[in-house]
Amino acid sequence: MYLPIKLLRTNIFSALLFLLTLCAIGFGAHAADVSGGGVDWTFRLSDRTGHDVVILNNNNPLHIKTVGKDPYIYVERVQAWDSAQRDLEPLPVLELEYFSGEGSDHFQVFTVPFVSEGRSAKVEGLSISQGWSRYSVDLAELNLAELQKAGAWGLRLDFGSRTGSEFQIRQITLRPRNETEQRKIDQAEELLATDRNISARLSEYLTNSSYPASIQSVQVDEKEIEIQFSIPCDEDVSDLRIIEIPMGVSRLEVEQSADWKQWSHALVQKNSLTLPRYRKNQNGVSDLKSPDQLLSRWALARETDDNRLEWLSSARYCEDPVPLRDAKLLEPANRKGIGAISMGRPLQDLDELGVGSATINFHLANVIRLNPGNDTIPFQYMGRTWHAVESTLKNWDKALLEAARRNIVVSAILLVPHAHQFTDREFGKIVAHPDADRSGIFAAPNLEDPEGALAYTAILELLAQRYCRSDGDHGRVSHWIIHNEVNSGWVWTNAGDRSAIRFMDLYQKSMRLTHLISRQYDRHSQSFISLEHHWTVTHNSHCYRGKELLEWMEKFSETEGDFEWGLAFHPYPQSLFEPKVWLDTQAQFHFDTPKITFKNLEVLDAWMRRPSALYNGQPRVIHLSEQGLNSKDYSQQALIDQAAGMAYAWKKMEPLESIRVFHYHNWVDNRGEGGLRIGLRRFPDDADDPNGKKPIYQVFKALGTEDEMAATEFALKVIGIPHWKIIQNTPLK
Repeated sequence: MYLPIKLLRTNIFSALLFLLTLCAIGFGAHAADVSGGGVDWTFRLSDRTGHDVVILNNNNPLHIKTVGKDPYIYVERVQAWDSAQRDLEPLPVLELEYFSGEGSDHFQVFTVPFVSEGRSAKVEGLSISQGWSRYSVDLAELNLAELQKAGAWGLRLDFGSRTGSEFQIRQITLRPRNETEQRKIDQAEELLATDRNISARLSEYLTNSSYPASIQSVQVDEKEIEIQFSIPCDEDVSDLRIIEIPMGVSRLEVEQSADWKQWSHALVQKNSLTLPRYRKNQNGVSDLKSPDQLLSRWALARETDDNRLEWLSSARYCEDPVPLRDAKLLEPANRKGIGAISMGRPLQDLDELGVGSATINFHLANVIRLNPGNDTIPFQYMGRTWHAVESTLKNWDKALLEAARRNIVVSAILLVPHAHQFTDREFGKIVAHPDADRSGIFAAPNLEDPEGALAYTAILELLAQRYCRSDGDHGRVSHWIIHNEVNSGWVWTNAGDRSAIRFMDLYQKSMRLTHLISRQYDRHSQSFISLEHHWTVTHNSHCYRGKELLEWMEKFSETEGDFEWGLAFHPYPQSLFEPKVWLDTQAQFHFDTPKITFKNLEVLDAWMRRPSALYNGQPRVIHLSEQGLNSKDYSQQALIDQAAGMAYAWKKMEPLESIRVFHYHNWVDNRGEGGLRIGLRRFPDDADDPNGKKPIYQVFKALGTEDEMAATEFALKVIGIPHWKIIQNTPLK
């Protein structure tokens, strides 16, 4: 995912801890050093000659390309601002920010002048990162204090063994371990054992077909919950209980709690139980300060002789609440859409391009605060007063109303920052997942704690009440894309190191929660899982396979109640820098393909048509919610290749009916996207034609119109095919 420069800037380290600067320069010369309060050690490119690399840009950021199998550069320290003798022992973590469309197979740090394998740290490679990501290596084992005594010293950074990879690098520093890193070291064995144990229990739970009873449905209206269930005929109802599992509480926590009866409800008949939606207080009045039981799961259990629980069924959510109010269905006028609508964009393009849909980024750093301020509006949720930030909401209103004026259907992308990036940091500590590693650009919400779940739900409630209105006074959001590219969750939705099933246990709760909240106000609202093009391969061990996450999503839906979720997929080319997607070698025509790109979109369509993937017997909706083609530069050939890639992508999608929309990203070339030029327009500060329309703009404009055939015909020659049917509906192997 790519973000506007303004948004990317939120990834800079906390000013209270760091002020990081890399003076990235060419070999043989040095730019002015820049450092300031709070910096421990910073590094810059050394005069010393590197190996198997080409310096593409020697300004900040440094931009290198690997041209051999052993690429490395040397960096040297910039004198610390406070003391040249600053002790290195408490500064064991080397950290940098980088952007790379290819990543590396490994990363290795050597100390200089002691260059040897024994004085190096070889670690996981840099992930593919489509935004500025942090990367850190713990160098504690390299004895940096001894290195410091050597006087002039530095580091050698090795970028794996791949040829042709590009990296942009900035803000290289040595720093102390943060709280999360120290906890990982102190509790490494315990954390690993916990992950394995919970993962095994989740897998057993999702594949258990031997439960004797079942929750058949959970119906929720404004006041009541009706739970329909099935139990064996010979069961004594008096021995059984319906157990509530609130959002933010795990099934294991309920099971192991000595006070599990607080979530228990006795049965009074053999097939159903009706409860108030909100628990009643001691006066018999609904207690709005208690959790909204719409968001809970329900399971059948038996109380054992030792006052413990024996589960008799899996847990089940409400699949669709009875709407408190409703909004009419909005459908896009066509399949053509645009990404990241905002007031800073050339909005006249929306009319000229004829788009029917758009996305908007809901960056949640400054939407709710715990305390009132000059720019806040109070609102009530679950018996508490929260404070919405009016300026943030009004900025979103403006963009959404521009879309509404043109009958453009909008999908909102929910982006949760790290705790320290929230304007109200105390609120951030509650909402953002505490295990999130700052290597990620964004965090996952903390739905493994009742307070975190409540605070996150308050955000969703505010957004749904405002943007799921039939009158559209503030604009409409019809679809909710839950976080971003979660198979690259380490980069875009970080919840720390955890297995795929544990990550999906957390993530699908965010999807389910958004579904339940928004459907109260718009029964057509849909939540979407966001995946990028890695299908059966991953960036590295921190990331996940898209296919595996979808398989777990299907199992959670089957086990705990299906709901109408969709897929927001990003079929970027195999290399983000290469627009000739028809050359992709990792896009193959079978379900175990390494990647799904524009070249093999048939695989995605076929996968979502499998019986286990259907919803109510019909294929789930697919949105291609973010993708684009790069022009390597502004030469005529590069611009033609980009435009041809666009024609190819559209023609591949054309016969696939499950794919409803195609959101082109990026609208305008952006300097903050690591050298990519994937926009329909040039850089706004381009020297020759600022903001100029590229040939792809005219192709995109013609798609879906009577001009499409004429506008795309040139691409046949570029691709080397006589007609478009050759590339469409390729049979799967």
